[in-house]
Amino acid sequence: MSLRRRFAIVLATLLALAGVFATGASGADPVIDATPQKGANKLQISKIDASDPKNVTVRFTWNGDIQALQSMTIRQNGNQVQASNPTALTDAKINRAMAIVIGTSGSMVASGGLNSAIAKSRQLIDNAPASQEFAIVTFGSQAIVQQTMTGDKQALDKALEQIKPGPLEKTAMWDGVVAGVAQLNTLPKFEHNLILVTDGTDDSSSANARSAQGAVAGSGDGSGATVFAMGIAEQNALNLKNPLDQQGLSDLVSAGGGRLFIVSKANQVGAAFDQVTTALGNEFTTTFASPAGTRGANSLTMTISGTTAQAGFTMGGVAQGATGLAPPIVPPSSTPAFFSTPLGLLLGLGLIALAVGVVAFLVIQMVTARQSALEAALNPYTEGYAGGQEDEEAGGGMSDNALLQRALAMTESFAEKQGFLENVETRLEMAEVPLKASEALLIWFGVMIAMTLVGFLIGGLLIALVFLVIAVLGGPGFLNYKATSRQRKFEQQLPDTLTLLAGALRAGFSLMQAVDAVSQEVQNPMGRELRRVVSESRLGRDLEEALDDTAERMGSPDFAWAVMAIRIQREVGGNLAELLLTVADTMIQRERLRREVKALTAEGRISAYILALLPPGLGLVMYVANPEYMHPLFTDILGQILLGISLLGMVVGFFWMQKVVKIEI
Repeated sequence: MSLRRRFAIVLATLLALAGVFATGASGADPVIDATPQKGANKLQISKIDASDPKNVTVRFTWNGDIQALQSMTIRQNGNQVQASNPTALTDAKINRAMAIVIGTSGSMVASGGLNSAIAKSRQLIDNAPASQEFAIVTFGSQAIVQQTMTGDKQALDKALEQIKPGPLEKTAMWDGVVAGVAQLNTLPKFEHNLILVTDGTDDSSSANARSAQGAVAGSGDGSGATVFAMGIAEQNALNLKNPLDQQGLSDLVSAGGGRLFIVSKANQVGAAFDQVTTALGNEFTTTFASPAGTRGANSLTMTISGTTAQAGFTMGGVAQGATGLAPPIVPPSSTPAFFSTPLGLLLGLGLIALAVGVVAFLVIQMVTARQSALEAALNPYTEGYAGGQEDEEAGGGMSDNALLQRALAMTESFAEKQGFLENVETRLEMAEVPLKASEALLIWFGVMIAMTLVGFLIGGLLIALVFLVIAVLGGPGFLNYKATSRQRKFEQQLPDTLTLLAGALRAGFSLMQAVDAVSQEVQNPMGRELRRVVSESRLGRDLEEALDDTAERMGSPDFAWAVMAIRIQREVGGNLAELLLTVADTMIQRERLRREVKALTAEGRISAYILALLPPGLGLVMYVANPEYMHPLFTDILGQILLGISLLGMVVGFFWMQKVVKIEI
């Protein structure tokens, strides 16, 4: 090997060793500030007092260049306001309560982190003003309150000296946090701060991370406690299986506000304590006058030398802590920006008025429509002939208007091509709605358009879609409800109607006369249907065919059987009155049996409804009580899959149970 090559190797080795020593010796700033809030290491708003709208006071921490405070700007709801020059707060003016919570696990002892935390805690207490009070809490296998909240520095120093953990203790971190907050709550009027020092993950607490976060957020009067969490990331033989829970500490800091410090070595805890002391000493206040007429929830944005902090507050109240200062969340509107302008608003209102007017016009035309020529021709056979000028004026209806006539023709053509025109006509007749199928469909389309426009202008695309679904399902649902209700009433009247027909036949009436007489006695819908049968018979239609058409129109198999019995009797002879009484008695017995079965299966039907409504109802209650607990069910892929499977199982189970308890009679 040449001399030059040997010299190069030696030189490279020396440079490498120099780099290692330089890295080990460096430590000017060993602390990694891992605060989850962007910019919070330099600027953080801690309190907004808006009790007096003319003198809103903002308290904040600024750890940057003091000269940069001259460039401070404040915006309320996006509009800049004139704020006073920031004024520094001295410790003597602040009633501050601080709970120092220190981990005493075996790894904390072995790394020297416990000794560093105790030494810096003693220094922090000794340098604190007389108005400040402290509590000392330690946590190993369990949380221990070494010293309750006090301003006695000698008692605090004695409590620190008495911290003597065992080498095998675990980490009950969340219990320690809860115990520290409990000490802070003994002084509800003080400003609450909590210092936490740990090097591991909780493995022995009775409390959990969520309860610890809730305790921090609700500390004192609900304003929360500012958390300064210090995590030692150093690994040694005692905590290889229990590394630092950085995410848990980050969530804890987010719950109360504050800062998270991650140190790589235990002896760097002191630097984190120094930064906490600096942050507590760099507090300032400023005031501004809120614009006249400002009410409710407001947002505040503070900017200093390019660093921005945001907070929310309610006019007339005091906001403090991470929860109270959380900026108001305003969901983005899905309504186009054009409709937010005065011209867009007027146009939107005009569209709503036009849509509602069209629907109202169609409905009025329906209600006030005159009798058609066919109805006028049927009047002498149904209600009696009146004569006079009304006959000359009869006719028209909705179809008299040329524009409406064209719209009706297009609607009818579309429905006929799609194959649902006949079904709509049948349901309209069964429901006794005085409309043609094309007229009903046109009104339905108009309602859908009107509701969609209203929903779009009220809440954007999502609300418009909801309104459209309601309109689409509401029309057929209403029609089916009326048809089913009328059909059920028709079925209930049938046995009594057959009994009256039998009585009329025994009195010497012919079948036609009996039907006519009964139609005048029974109530609708049976009376109206029988009067229609009589009218058709007077116009030349066979009585049996008219009765068959009524049975088909009303969807009544019982009435169809009665008509079949009448037809057989007229072909083979016999006592029709006795036959009708037998049919009526059979229907009465079937109805009695049907009701008995319904009573016996009531428990099964109610069980199906309860089992169908219980899961979504319980889920809604749990979501209202604890949204975060239910959040993974809607956001995680696994949660969404399980939710879909659950919904499918509920639907299948509900219809299965309905099928089991549904017995045809």
